[in-house]
Amino acid sequence: MTAEEKENLLRFRHYIQKTLNPVYILSYMKDWLPDDMVEKIQGLKDNPTTAAEIFLQSIVELTSDGWFRGFLNALSAAGYTGLHHAIENWNFEMIENLAPHRALLNVIEPSLRVVDPEQVFPHMTDLKQMYLLYHANNSEITFFILCADNDNGRDVEMMDEDENSHVIDINVQYSEEPESDNLSASPCSPSKSIYVPKEARNYQKELAQPALNGKHTIICAPTGSGKTFVSVMICDHHLQKMPPGMKGKVVFLATKVPVYEQQKKVFQEYFKRSGYKVSGICGDTVANSPVEMIVEGNDIIVMTPQILVNCLNDGTLASLSLFTLMIFDECHNTIGNHPYHILMSKYLDLKFDQPTTPLPQIVGLTASLGVGSAKNLNETIKYICEICASLNAEVISTVKENIQELEEIVYKPQKSIRLVQKRPQNCFVDIILQMMSETEELARKVYAIGKNIELVCLLNHIICIIFLSRKPLLSKAFVAGITGLLCVFHAALKNWIEESPQLQHLNPEVLMGRGKRNQKTGMTLPNQKGVLDSFKTTGDSKILIATSVADEGIDIAQCNLVLLYEYTGNVIKMIQVRGRGRAKYSKCILVTSKKEQEENERYNMMKEELMNKAIKEVQDWKEEVFAQKIRELQKTEKQLQDSKKKEPQRRLLSGNRRLLCSKCKIFACDTDDIRVIEESHHTVIDENFIKRYITKPHEKPSCYGNFEKRCKLHCAKCQHDWGITVKYKAFDDLPIIKIDSFSVEDVSTGRQHYFRKWKNANFAMKEFDIEEMYNLVVE
Repeated sequence: MTAEEKENLLRFRHYIQKTLNPVYILSYMKDWLPDDMVEKIQGLKDNPTTAAEIFLQSIVELTSDGWFRGFLNALSAAGYTGLHHAIENWNFEMIENLAPHRALLNVIEPSLRVVDPEQVFPHMTDLKQMYLLYHANNSEITFFILCADNDNGRDVEMMDEDENSHVIDINVQYSEEPESDNLSASPCSPSKSIYVPKEARNYQKELAQPALNGKHTIICAPTGSGKTFVSVMICDHHLQKMPPGMKGKVVFLATKVPVYEQQKKVFQEYFKRSGYKVSGICGDTVANSPVEMIVEGNDIIVMTPQILVNCLNDGTLASLSLFTLMIFDECHNTIGNHPYHILMSKYLDLKFDQPTTPLPQIVGLTASLGVGSAKNLNETIKYICEICASLNAEVISTVKENIQELEEIVYKPQKSIRLVQKRPQNCFVDIILQMMSETEELARKVYAIGKNIELVCLLNHIICIIFLSRKPLLSKAFVAGITGLLCVFHAALKNWIEESPQLQHLNPEVLMGRGKRNQKTGMTLPNQKGVLDSFKTTGDSKILIATSVADEGIDIAQCNLVLLYEYTGNVIKMIQVRGRGRAKYSKCILVTSKKEQEENERYNMMKEELMNKAIKEVQDWKEEVFAQKIRELQKTEKQLQDSKKKEPQRRLLSGNRRLLCSKCKIFACDTDDIRVIEESHHTVIDENFIKRYITKPHEKPSCYGNFEKRCKLHCAKCQHDWGITVKYKAFDDLPIIKIDSFSVEDVSTGRQHYFRKWKNANFAMKEFDIEEMYNLVVE
């Protein structure tokens, strides 16, 4: 940020203050603004002009790097594109020209408040097109007609063109036909502005039928077949067919936040005119959401499973019997310690311990149930039965009668493996490795420098050099007549493709998760949506470089080629990833130089065949035989759960111990001063503890439960990572420490112990007490 840019911001401040409501962009600016300022501005949400004035004064006083670009990005993300453009070019003429319109809006605002927006939105596009035609010359009109005629089935019919009056009556007819006659992609696409329900295909009706009959069902169908649409059908039928005097309540569970957002929008669009209320809760919103009221006041709740687990554990929600239908997206995850399995364990407790309690119908959705560690057909059947028992399933629903229709709609890409031989000697790698050794030596000598960005760049260059040697494989894939949308599962190639003259036209985009990758902050949800829209809606990007976030759930466009670069997993991952290539005649190619990866992928292909055989055999069982098998497995699981609950708790040692920094061994705190918050978080109440640590801004502040992440906690002596500071209820900057950052010293013997997790710690700790904290503050 230059002095000139600051001066310009102040010079044009009256334009910014009139246009901007800073409350809408605060979430994007938390990395730069102090918390007290954020709270102050949020408190002025009903007085946007004053809020904008304070916000503007605050940001021009900032000294940290990157805030100006962050401010511009925040404007774009929040929809202030006009203001973004004006500030970027320091030209506010367009905003100035809007002044008369603002004045008019102020006059008619009382009348506008009674207008139903849903009645206006469908006509907005038509009005814009009519305006363009009215002001266009003949050549522009012709161009518009040509464009509209080629726009995915959009027909424009010109009627009664009167040259003297300069008025053109037009009839614009929209028919949102899917490009590949694929119903499954169209209704579930989150990029559509208006959801139009369509008649389900026969195979989708077949998939839904057992659930429509009220049975607990696992729906297993390929990626792209429209399982979300099937779940919407089931949900609609369930709510409409409730017995008199009873009200249905549905919870749809999605394992990832991007998928949660996508599915929530699908349900909201479908049910918005039906009278059924749809809402959603995820980790980003739960802190400010009255969960009990949301569940009580809505018919359909979309949420991430851990939120539901937490609400049941802390008593916010009384029981799973609140719901009448539970839909598990990607239900193959109902194993081990996954939140899905924890929820279904609670379900089993109700089923066996309170048999008179009404239980919700269970519907699971998946493209692949997997095989676990099974090596033969009998073991695979056992694994699939265990998954069915976990989900209380009465039937596995797959397409049988309408398989031909399914195959016409969902294209199964041709799978192939390219085993590429390593070079016997690679001079480039030798040079890079030498440079890396020198860099590492320098980094050791100059410890204070911290992270060495150049080292990361060198590693990226190694990957790009190796990828360059595979270039002929890419060239072969883009044969004549194929548009060539390419989905690449790797996150380090974008720069090289952009700099390569032969590949620049591909305009690559990167899709990654919201967590950290190599110490960099992940993508925000708006950024993820923008990338996906660029790839699947506008077609601006022809190649998508993605991490594992694209494996399952996210609606990605039809691809001609899915290229897996040194990327393998289990059979579930293989089927999910292969499903990204939905276009006709698409291909899925694994490129690897590792023999073990090639073998693993071939094993996965065999396991897929094994899984399909096992599912078919289970489906051929008599209904009562299958039910008996499931009940036996559930009883065994219930006995195992009950025995774990009865196991004597590990005896914790009494007496004080000392926590020492595991790196420099300086004293941190006594275990007598540690307090446990909500069973899993640990703080220190010693008033002198604050002198032993320093804080640094958190790279990704966020909220989870009752906690708001604020800063990173570091040892004041050696900078070792000790944990974080949080805002918890009424307590600001509460230190939350992690046990693996410390050595635990026995005061009497001097022996030190190391624990990776708090649950493994062998010493007793007291519960967090708000009254105790209040007394400490008062004293």
